[in-house]
Formats: sequence, C-alpha cells, structure tokens
Amino acid sequence: MLWNQMLFVEICEVAFAYDVLVAGVTHSAAGNGSSDFS
Repeated sequence: MLWNQMLFVEICEVAFAYDVLVAGVTHSAAGNGSSDFS
C-alpha cells in the first residue's frame, strides 16, 4: 500500500511539473504579442 501511495504521489508531482512546464512554454510563446489564452 505504501509503495502504491508513493508511486501515486510521484506521478502527481511529475504531472504537475509537466503542467507547469507546458503552461510556461505556451505563455512565453503566445504572450509576446497576443494574450488570447489569459
């Protein structure tokens, strides 16, 4: 059970980091002239 919980937490951390990375890339790419995505 503990291993499954640790794996779940690790997956959540990776997903969150990926989310932040994608948001940062799309923001810097689209936010230079057009702020359509607010």
